[in-house]
Amino acid sequence: KGPLSDFFVDFDEEAAATASIAQVHFAKLRSDGEPVAVKVACVGSKRQMLSDMRTMLRAAMVLRRLGLDGGID
Repeated sequence: KGPLSDFFVDFDEEAAATASIAQVHFAKLRSDGEPVAVKVACVGSKRQMLSDMRTMLRAAMVLRRLGLDGGID
């Protein structure tokens, strides 16, 4: 942990790509100047992922009870 400047000589503040739980930023490593892509988790992403997984589990249980699980054990 520490400030970005401890690890990168350059860090694009504008995300190159975004998703519901993370963003990707381009940067250059301080150690050797190598260009890298840095995945930055969004605040609350762990909680959101756990909530999404609980929702999917509930949906799977309903489908199984209805006999619509495709025979998956």
